[in-house]
This record gives sequence, structure tokens and C-alpha cells, in this order.
Amino acid sequence: MNSIEPANTSQVENSENGDIASVESLRMDYLGFNNTAEPFDDPDVRRALSMAVNKAEIVEGIFEGFGLEAIGPVNYQVFGFSDDIDPVEYDVDAAEELLADAGYEDGFEAELLVESGNSINMQMAEVIQDQLSEIGVSVSIQLIEWAALLDATDEANYEMVLLGWTTVTGDADYGTYALFHTDSHGPPGNNTFYTNEEVDQLLDDARRETDDDARIDMYREVAQHVNDDAPMLPIVHDEFRIGISHDVEGFIQLPHGVYDLRETTISGEASGGY
Repeated sequence: MNSIEPANTSQVENSENGDIASVESLRMDYLGFNNTAEPFDDPDVRRALSMAVNKAEIVEGIFEGFGLEAIGPVNYQVFGFSDDIDPVEYDVDAAEELLADAGYEDGFEAELLVESGNSINMQMAEVIQDQLSEIGVSVSIQLIEWAALLDATDEANYEMVLLGWTTVTGDADYGTYALFHTDSHGPPGNNTFYTNEEVDQLLDDARRETDDDARIDMYREVAQHVNDDAPMLPIVHDEFRIGISHDVEGFIQLPHGVYDLRETTISGEASGGY
């Protein structure tokens, strides 16, 4: 079941028959760059684009505050998260200068893949399109069915894409190894085709390490490498929201998107709908 969109939450909250059940999720929505395609194979170009995206505007404008701005690739509720990293700061002037230094003073054209029917990502794409135009990057939005989008990203047949990842295990290994290890290129999850030998080694070492503090420090280093190399731009950690009848009791919405129904009961019959 899909999460209720932020714009529709008030309709449910104002209903006589139900309310919103919400939880801060283990999800990260991100803007991915194909690191094998020009000009996205240049880290400076990727950094410039990342600096030109106003994440706060997206969180407040599209998610209406139902989520947190991401400072890195690890969700803040996940084991391995650290806030002791340098985030990608929104700075249009610096982004424009960095893009010019990379040889794109006049900008360039790029295509952004978005799942058709995903209204949140479609809204995000339009905002990103507008924001990147400020540094001379002309973005065309390509709406594409989910299966075709996965095929394109698995085969590195794209330029930019909006996607998300939920760390269902609650441990940073699940997301970081899949998204950033060289061995995970393509279908396993690394659809930016990012490669960094230091990151590979850190991820391998973290899998063998048994000391929690040491693992946290390794994932902190991974997160910093990702912010510095900008294979993707982590944007937001969304909330999961569903409408639930007042007659339902004991329902638990879990942060990895699963419902705990073991203690759920229905005390009566709801009259009408939302």
C-alpha cells in the first residue's frame, strides 16, 4: 500500500471516521547520476548539480514538512548513521562557479528519468528542473514506466534519475553496500555505477568488524566519501503515512514500511469513507 501523499493528509485528518497513522521511515529519496556518462563522469559536475538543488524547498514544499532533509546517504535512524560529516550545502553561486571550472560555463542539457504515475517524484522533478536551470542546466523530464526505468538504470542507459531506498534491516550495510560498492553495479542497487576503492574497502571491512563503534566510524567515512564524490544527491527521509479508521485499534506502522497487525482489532463499523 502506498503512503498517503502530503497534500492529501488534511483530508484524512479532518475525516470523522479516521486519522493518519504515520512513522518516520528508514527510506531515502535521492537524485542519481549515471557516473559513466558524460558529463556526469566528472565529480565536479555532480557536485555542482548537487549544490544547486535546494533540498529544504523540496521537503517543505512537496513533502509539506512530512520528512527530514538528508545530510548524507544513511538514514538517521539506521545503525551506522553519523551527523559528524560535511553535508552538501545549497549554494547556487558556488555551484555555478564549479560548473564553469569543469568546462560547462554555458551549462548543458540533461534528461531526468521519473517513474510515471509517481506524483511525488514528478513534483520533485519539476522543482529540480527549475532549480538546475539557475546554473544553466536544461533538464528534460522523461516519464517512464517502473519496469522500463529499472531496465534503464540497471544498464546505465540514462543520465539522471529519481529513486529511493529503504534500509529495511536498520543496518547501514544493507543500503551502503548495495548502493555504493563496485560489486553492486547494476541490478543489486548501485545504479549510479559509482566506484571508489576506499569505499569498497571500508564496506568490506565493516562487514567483518564486530565492534559497533568501529563500524559506525567506517560508515561515517563512507558517507563522507559519498558526499564528496556526489554519485547521487540524498534529498529526503520521508514519513510513511496511511489512513486508518477510528474503529481500528492496536495497529502499528513500522519504519521499514511493514505493518504489525498482531495486536490489531476492529471495535466497530466505520460509517462512510474519507
